[in-house]
Amino acid sequence: MNRLFVKEKTEEKKPCFRIGVTGTGHRTGVSMVASSLALWSAEQGYSVSYTECWDPGRLGSSVYEGAGFEKRFPNGNFQDVFHAVRGNRILPPGCNQTKGVLWKIHTPEGLEEGKSPADSERAWIIASDRREVQILDLDTLHGSGWREYLDWCDWIFAVLDPLPSRLLIEKEQIQFLKRIEIERKEAERQRGPKQDRHARGRAPSGFFLGKKHPGFTWIVNFMNAGVGRKMVQRLLRSTDILWIPAFPAQIFYENEYYCKFYFENNMIHKEIVKILENTGI
Repeated sequence: MNRLFVKEKTEEKKPCFRIGVTGTGHRTGVSMVASSLALWSAEQGYSVSYTECWDPGRLGSSVYEGAGFEKRFPNGNFQDVFHAVRGNRILPPGCNQTKGVLWKIHTPEGLEEGKSPADSERAWIIASDRREVQILDLDTLHGSGWREYLDWCDWIFAVLDPLPSRLLIEKEQIQFLKRIEIERKEAERQRGPKQDRHARGRAPSGFFLGKKHPGFTWIVNFMNAGVGRKMVQRLLRSTDILWIPAFPAQIFYENEYYCKFYFENNMIHKEIVKILENTGI
């Protein structure tokens, strides 16, 4: 019998680029940098997610409060992904999306409940994501259960406040991140320059997906005329540094009063875009 067999098409997994943004301490500006990276990537036309990889009680407020998500989702239909994972629930398609980004962030109710996800739940929250660009707002300070997920990132941005007293207090975390930078750059050196940098697919302008041994960049936030740039470079022993200026405090107050993301402010948007587009990453 001459029969026909039609092979079923399997969905091809899209290439993804996972960016981890972490800090040398509390309130270094990680959320501003990470959320701006997410919104900038969405502007480039990529499918993007933003995940808060920290546990309740460790870092304080969520992007949810700062950007007024209760106003963005007025019917109370914003889904708490951490609560859903604990209950083995699947989030409905299209939920938690605004400004072209899927937001997997803590809700006030979740923070008040205070439950931390199990290791398997942390892994599922990250590994189940299928967006092309995945931004992780990572708590990697001592004692964090999310620290190991730095290894899951294609690129790491380490954000610091250049105030000398803070740099001294945060010395241990800086040394921890410096070890990661050295390991990654040594692995990249051994890999050599000939490997196809675009083997895994497209990436946002300024990034490439094909680095087998991914990159690391320091971000000095709150940059101002009083900062000794050369002293910071000597401390970090690195030239892979981006410098973000100190923005007027009124911008942050105004943004929150009007339920805006930091990146929606014209001054912040202009500076962040200029920095990202001019970098050689």
